[in-house]
Amino acid sequence: MRIRFFLIFLTGAMIFVTVYENCGQLSNTGAPVNVTQTQYFSIPVVLNFTLIDTTTNLAIPACDPIKPGTSISLATLPHTTLSVRANVNPDPVGSVLFSSDLLSATHTENTAPYSLCGDNAGIYNNCLINLGKHTVTATPYPSAALGGIPGASNTITFTIIN
Repeated sequence: MRIRFFLIFLTGAMIFVTVYENCGQLSNTGAPVNVTQTQYFSIPVVLNFTLIDTTTNLAIPACDPIKPGTSISLATLPHTTLSVRANVNPDPVGSVLFSSDLLSATHTENTAPYSLCGDNAGIYNNCLINLGKHTVTATPYPSAALGGIPGASNTITFTIIN
């Protein structure tokens, strides 16, 4: 008789699946087992977020990454044309779903860079980020068009001040 069972471990952004098979006769003390195969599956994860200056198309160093709960003063920025990028692991992922009070509907990005308001061939689109408290949530997917089982999402809250 062959008995096969699986142990699944989740550590960080990886799933480890180990297959065990019965390699002896069943007894009152249980059957001995041998490891026959271990596979590693990468789970997409949104690690953090970066504030992007869409005039220069570069990350703002003081906000790379954006610290949760931070206040961002427009007076200290070289430009006020901004977007938010989700930083993912592994990079790239299949797609990222964004939701935010800054959007009228959810937004899906299928290619990097994964930004809140999209991009045109890597040139970030400007988001209309008003003064006040804002929340952005991003959820990664292993396949394009939100295909597959969603990975680990992340949410950031930050405040824009003068």
